[in-house]
Amino acid sequence: AADLEIEAYPLLDELTSKLSTLNLERVRRLKSRLVALTRRVQK
Repeated sequence: AADLEIEAYPLLDELTSKLSTLNLERVRRLKSRLVALTRRVQK
């Protein structure tokens, strides 16, 4: 979980400074991993 957090902040910073398809795609992938992790934790 900490790994995801470490990965998330630079990605979000990059997204806010430069909105691009590539950055959006990265954030989408990250979000799907976060959602999967959340589901596992809630079980």
